[in-house]
Amino acid sequence: MAILSRIRTWFSKFDLRQFLPVLTSKDGIDFEMAERSDIQDLLAIERDVYAGTVPWTYTHFVREIENNPNAVFLVAKKSNHTVGFIGLRVMLYAKELHVTNLAVKTSMQQQGIGDSLLQQAVRVAANLNLGKITLETPRVTDGAQGFYRKEGFESTQILASYYDDGRDAVTMEKKL
Repeated sequence: MAILSRIRTWFSKFDLRQFLPVLTSKDGIDFEMAERSDIQDLLAIERDVYAGTVPWTYTHFVREIENNPNAVFLVAKKSNHTVGFIGLRVMLYAKELHVTNLAVKTSMQQQGIGDSLLQQAVRVAANLNLGKITLETPRVTDGAQGFYRKEGFESTQILASYYDDGRDAVTMEKKL
């Protein structure tokens, strides 16, 4: 029991933020760690990208941004306006970084912002010496799957009825 107690203590003190690389600007886009004040922008981007639905609630974002030491959200800003974001969660037991959420405003897509957000994720995984990055995406979303394949991700399995509306998901991973 003493070993288990020590492991729990270590995990409770783990803070992903200390392993973040220095976030660098690229092509007029600045990358920053998300804060509670960014959540309304994240929700607006989700409504824009996901056709009016909001997969994550305000509470989901608060829980990940403020209360989960193994998670971090990065925002992409142009002229001080949030144009995209990526949510990351460290899964130390699996030696992986999991992408919980990635979205770029529809008016800003096809400009390399999603690519840059994923590159930041790769840098985080490298800083933590993790072996892979994983994510789930809807099975019917060929555009998203194509984007991730272009970034080096491969499909690993299908998750039947994964989403609340009954849609299937595809699990994808990128080995590092």
